[in-house]
Amino acid sequence: MEAIPNTWQTWAVDPLSNALTLIHDAVGSYAIAIVLFTVLIRLLMIPLTLKQITSQRKMQLIQPELENIRKRFKGDRQAVSEATMKLYRERGVNPMAGCLPIFIQLPVLLALYGGILTLSSRGLLNEQFLWFNLAREDSTIQVIGDAAPTEPVDVVIATTDLPTPLESSLAVSFTQFAANYQFRTDVVDAEDAIALLSDGTAAAIFLDNEADLSQMPAGTDETRLVQAAAFLVERDRAATRLTVDQVEGILRGRIVNWADLDAGVGPIVLHGLKDDLSAPTLLEQIVLNGDPIQVPIREHNSVDDYFNALRAEPGSLGVSPPMRTDDIRMLNIEARGADRAYPALADVLEDGRYALARDVYAYWGPADDSTKAYLRDWWNSGQGQEAAQVAGFTRLPANFDLFASGGFYISVLALLAGAFQLMQARMMASSTATGQAATMNRVMQFMPIIVVVFAWTFQAGLVVYWVISSIIAIVQQYFTTGTGKLIPAHWPLARDVMGEHQAKVEAAKAEAEVTETESKPETTTRPRRRRRRRRRRGG
Repeated sequence: MEAIPNTWQTWAVDPLSNALTLIHDAVGSYAIAIVLFTVLIRLLMIPLTLKQITSQRKMQLIQPELENIRKRFKGDRQAVSEATMKLYRERGVNPMAGCLPIFIQLPVLLALYGGILTLSSRGLLNEQFLWFNLAREDSTIQVIGDAAPTEPVDVVIATTDLPTPLESSLAVSFTQFAANYQFRTDVVDAEDAIALLSDGTAAAIFLDNEADLSQMPAGTDETRLVQAAAFLVERDRAATRLTVDQVEGILRGRIVNWADLDAGVGPIVLHGLKDDLSAPTLLEQIVLNGDPIQVPIREHNSVDDYFNALRAEPGSLGVSPPMRTDDIRMLNIEARGADRAYPALADVLEDGRYALARDVYAYWGPADDSTKAYLRDWWNSGQGQEAAQVAGFTRLPANFDLFASGGFYISVLALLAGAFQLMQARMMASSTATGQAATMNRVMQFMPIIVVVFAWTFQAGLVVYWVISSIIAIVQQYFTTGTGKLIPAHWPLARDVMGEHQAKVEAAKAEAEVTETESKPETTTRPRRRRRRRRRRGG
């Protein structure tokens, strides 16, 4: 199943994102690149658009005949279908031709969405254009809550240890809805980290040891995090605890069988998560003194696959951040020199009794502008806590505050997209349409609402494509089919190309009938001879 998204990424998303990058290199702006790309796509679609317009004209002309067919065969669907298809063949009408531009444009739109996400994830689309940022949704008019900053923001996080999954998890989680923030991690000593926080260079610093808040700028916020690793087994397994020495023996390959732990028989098979860089790295630091783990760990793509493997294989032993379910439990860990083993639960982590853990202290500088305040509010919310938990770090004490990503806002760009879509729908509608055409006109009236709903939350770069594409389509529609129901017919700009075309067809028919009548030879009618019956008179 992974081959399908990989193929789509390789053959659709990557070429499109590369094309946008190529245009950007030539013009110097991704916004202009998206506009030029849109124009190019619409130019390439001109043959299909003309075919769509021709199909619309033919469909419009045969509407009265289609209505007569429905009346003539009322109640007999098969007869209506056969007569309709016969009429299509006679008049050379292909109903699906009108849908071709939509079918072609939809994959382009989906690929463009993937391309914009790809460029955004690389930090390339973080560009301010007009009143919005291409990498995130347009939140122009704030109604409720604080406005989310849209200008590009560089965030520096300083740490005294090698970068951990914590920094990357925070960056990934936050930039999912605020792609205009770009994160960078600098590894420095504690003194330099505090200096970077004090002069405003770093938005936050992560320290291995608790620092004196008096050394920090006024308004600095302190948070304690605990990074922990846990060993998981299926609930019915006999093992309940491990000592740190036994953990070291397992990781170095000296203990390979459950019998060595007096917990059953069979080989010990380690399982873990594919993207988990937290637990293995922590164990190498605090248990193996920096040495790598000597035994293979079978990696799984998801937590569900990880848990299923622990259930299915009798010799399974999971290595991951603390987690559990009804039938998967964590083993208690006994520290060296201790007389009791403890599980990796929040209260144990807070007291420092769990052996396979280390403390990290996060200090967030004063929120002296809206960009820093927005990021710090997110960090102090439940969403920030969840992002830390994904990386294997538990916040102590836990915080469940809500965070509104920008509150409620009005997106001007989304309203523009909906307005242009409404103009298209009204221009495509015809006052003389009946039957299926009338039904299609009614359905198209709901498209602007759908466009606004999606454009409200999509990244502005994608909405720009839709707006420019709609403007081009409106211009094409004006010169090919007219204004439809967009404006009153008596206005100077009103055009009814379909009506004009139909009038010309009717005039041509009438002229042909007159010509045919005039071309017939005149015929004279003779009076019928009446037979006279002669009476034979006998006499």
